[in-house]
Amino acid sequence: MAYRIDYSKDGVRESVPDKTINRSKIIWPVAIISLLLILGMLYPQKQILEKMLIPGDAQVTKKAAEKLILDLQDGEGIVGALQAFCLEIISDAGIS
Repeated sequence: MAYRIDYSKDGVRESVPDKTINRSKIIWPVAIISLLLILGMLYPQKQILEKMLIPGDAQVTKKAAEKLILDLQDGEGIVGALQAFCLEIISDAGIS
């Protein structure tokens, strides 16, 4: 392993600019813009996926999820609580 210290003619250490700092200034804006573009392309697919996974009214689903959490906190079995949750969502969506 070798170390290098550069001194100017008058004996004072010269500061050598770090190239990674300049590169990091470019990477962050590019990364943020790329992330925004990817999210913009995936948002419609997210809505379609949500409709497929959680059919019916969103408010009914939210209330059913809150009831599921309360049932689990009260000590009801996970199978019974999850079954009641699924049945409530299915009955709201009109799926038989």
